[in-house]
Amino acid sequence: MMMVKIERKAMGKSNKIKNTDRNGVLLALEKDLEFIKSVATNHKNWNEETARAVTKLIGWGSVERVLKIGKKARSLKRSHAREWEI
Repeated sequence: MMMVKIERKAMGKSNKIKNTDRNGVLLALEKDLEFIKSVATNHKNWNEETARAVTKLIGWGSVERVLKIGKKARSLKRSHAREWEI
């Protein structure tokens, strides 16, 4: 059984996963990647401004990394993040 604890903070602050096993971390990463993919493929203009907004929403620190992942997601035909090679 997988245990994931999420620490909720005030609006505008990121959520952090604490005290979880490897599967919980992988699940959270997969969810983040799926979110990046859905925004990148559904948004008309995937650019640095959009990537910056997504970065703030998911609590990552690197806009460049989110932008790169979004560009790759737009070019891939695979639908699930676990099938990606990043």
